[in-house]
Amino acid sequence: MATWLSYPATLVNRGLSLCHDYPTPASGLALIGGLWALSFGLNFLRFFFQTFLLPGTSLSKYGAKKGAWAVVTGATDGIGREFAMQLAKAGFNVFLASRSPEKLAAVAAEIEAQYKVITKTHTIDFSSRDDAAYVSLGDSLKNLNVTVL
Repeated sequence: MATWLSYPATLVNRGLSLCHDYPTPASGLALIGGLWALSFGLNFLRFFFQTFLLPGTSLSKYGAKKGAWAVVTGATDGIGREFAMQLAKAGFNVFLASRSPEKLAAVAAEIEAQYKVITKTHTIDFSSRDDAAYVSLGDSLKNLNVTVL
């Protein structure tokens, strides 16, 4: 009577038997499996090194601390606000776009005071289908050296 503990051993024995009976297909499948495992391992190592060990891309190539502008939408709360703060910290002038003018003014004042960069704001509701609002946004950005969106 076979128990559940002997089942893996049975599978291994069957696999070895197949390798012995059909060496060419078994070797081909083993090669494919080995190449896949090698590829997976190398991709994992690359991800790990790029994410945790290697330095990120230098923002100076995008004009940080050289007068370049970064455009941040949804800049009054959450992720958008944090992106605006981090870009200002890196030395970008920041163009902030969001729905509420009061919050925009407060975030712009905070960024200017804390990071000594120039900010501009534009009130826009991206959920509306107002073509004039998008034209106005384009006009506001027309004369800026925007390098980061």
